[in-house]
Amino acid sequence: MTHEYPANDFFGPLDDIEIQKDLRDSLHVQLRFEDRMKYGDRSTGKCVLVAPKGYGKTHFRMLIDGHVRDQDIVVGFNERENVFDLDASEISIKSGRASHLIQFYILTKVASIIEEQGGFDWKDFGGILSSTFKKIKTAAKSVSKVEISVAGATISLDKLFSSQSNAIVNNSLNSLVERFINTIGSRRVYIQIDDLEEVFNRIEENPVFIEGLVRAVSDINKRTGNKIHVLLCMKLGLWKILSEGRREYDKVRDQFEFLDWNEYQYKQMLAKRISVFHVDKVKNAITDVEEKSLYRVWLLFFNLGDMKSWNQRVAELVSLCRNGPRDFIFLCNLAAANMEGKKISWANFERVMDDFSTEKFSDVCAEYRDIYPDLDLFAKYVLDDSEASFEFDILKERIANISGNNNIMDALGKHQWFSVKGTNDRIKVLYDTGILGIKRKDRIVYSMEERIISLRELKSSILVVHPALRSYLGVV
Repeated sequence: MTHEYPANDFFGPLDDIEIQKDLRDSLHVQLRFEDRMKYGDRSTGKCVLVAPKGYGKTHFRMLIDGHVRDQDIVVGFNERENVFDLDASEISIKSGRASHLIQFYILTKVASIIEEQGGFDWKDFGGILSSTFKKIKTAAKSVSKVEISVAGATISLDKLFSSQSNAIVNNSLNSLVERFINTIGSRRVYIQIDDLEEVFNRIEENPVFIEGLVRAVSDINKRTGNKIHVLLCMKLGLWKILSEGRREYDKVRDQFEFLDWNEYQYKQMLAKRISVFHVDKVKNAITDVEEKSLYRVWLLFFNLGDMKSWNQRVAELVSLCRNGPRDFIFLCNLAAANMEGKKISWANFERVMDDFSTEKFSDVCAEYRDIYPDLDLFAKYVLDDSEASFEFDILKERIANISGNNNIMDALGKHQWFSVKGTNDRIKVLYDTGILGIKRKDRIVYSMEERIISLRELKSSILVVHPALRSYLGVV
């Protein structure tokens, strides 16, 4: 039987959340980082997952769901579920102090959500809240329109996050955590925070708050063992803001896990999708993941030559996938939609490159729209009709020419990322967003792989436009 999905999802949907739950285990590709994360019975482990959009953060969240027992509770914060009613740009205290307040806020917010769902008595937890809130209200004089309430205890967020409340909250935090754990009893609570730009308003403007959030998540996990698991999923752009604006970054460095994929894992992923979404062809789900076995599964729908040619073609496809496995599936689905006959040839991939390139550039701009608004205007202007690779000074001259274009200057000049940065830093933006890479001997390195690069190396390197974006940008 073949599972029913739209024709343009020949190898299945792009997003795991759209895939039937009973199929997800068969599609899972083991990645190295999974055993280092904190979930299930584990009392320790990393808790911040960093990756560009499309690298499988949702895939990992779905994996965690397989460890959730019937009695456990999962509270998600993302663009589809809950958000934190907080303007992160207005929090002006140091990250250590912010951490205490954010821990308090996260646990209170989660308790509020669970309380709304019913089935728990939060009176004991509410008692410590009432006492703490009363002290804060006396100390903090500001007034807010946004309030949070649990078990009858209510406070405004600006009072909770005022400088006067930090010592009060810090003194109450241990009792708060203890009563939270007592309330949930034998259950575990999974708190999954994703889409940070959506759930914390203007978070990209405040690296100190980002640092405080990471410290808060880390501290909650350390305090609660295997009773509360907080997972923070962070896009690479926000991590760059944090790492470049670091203050006490060393205190949270060990909490980050960076998600990456190799060519063998891409081969596995597509072979597993073929076995699941085209059961009539494969008969059984894949258990043998040897290269030759994967190659035979690919041969059912691809005409890419012998194993050596197949390896070369897979490497070429991977080089096009700026957004990891999501791009890989999208590109293969596009080629399948343009398939002539029963198998996909390399010519099918070549025919869809214009559509793929347009879609991928839109993805870049969407991913960084909060950090680098109007990035599309900047990149299109300086790279249009350029060579695929060039020296630093050539691009520097192209950027300098922007000053002669009033329309572009009017659009870009209102944005802080452009107006306060010099030409060198503007070029680095193109590297940080993955639009440009640098040539190192026999390979090209992009920011998804080499997350931090010095300006000195950037200046001395040959710059290369990402192959997936060349068609859209008019690169010759």
